[in-house]
Amino acid sequence: MAIIGAGGQAKIIADAYARSEGHEVVGYIDAQRDVGSLWFGHPVLGREEELPDLLIKHRLDGGIVSVGDNFTRGEIVARIEARAPGFTWVNAIHPTAVIAGGCEIGEGVHMMAGAVVNPDCKVGSHSTIDTNASLDHDSVLGRCSSLAPKVATGGGCQIGDFTAISLGTSVIHGRTIGEHAVIGAASLVVRDVPDFVVAYGAPARVIRSRRAGEPYL
Repeated sequence: MAIIGAGGQAKIIADAYARSEGHEVVGYIDAQRDVGSLWFGHPVLGREEELPDLLIKHRLDGGIVSVGDNFTRGEIVARIEARAPGFTWVNAIHPTAVIAGGCEIGEGVHMMAGAVVNPDCKVGSHSTIDTNASLDHDSVLGRCSSLAPKVATGGGCQIGDFTAISLGTSVIHGRTIGEHAVIGAASLVVRDVPDFVVAYGAPARVIRSRRAGEPYL
């Protein structure tokens, strides 16, 4: 399989695959690095627009998008699915991650070292649960959303598509956080948060609105 994007997130994903069984990383697909150059132990194979040919040339079975920004990751997924219909998305799940019974895990998911997904959770496709982050029982993490390192949710939380919850944030049980929202680092979410806003603090408060795709990293 190939990792699409050769940056810091790609290193974490490549390391997860190196410690797991079932997927062999052939290389990276990235427009910013020279073809043939090495990045964290694997060669750069080519650019995204070359994917249909690269699938044949390198006998690729599928891949994963390693871009950290949620909206950008979703855009890349859409472009690849248009260029290579039927492309297979694979998950990157570190062997120390814990997935409890009754969970539904989408495709193209990043689940890093020490991540915990407790019983009967749903994790949307192309989402990220980063190092030592946890999603408690009966919670939903939307498509192309992310829990940064050491984020913890209570049970029964609903997190919308393309939403980013930043480092060290806690979300109490039963809260709903809308789509395309950003929760700032070290926040405590005790009230529901609407779509398309930036919120932070302890307790977290809505600071301003934001648009889809607005940079936050």
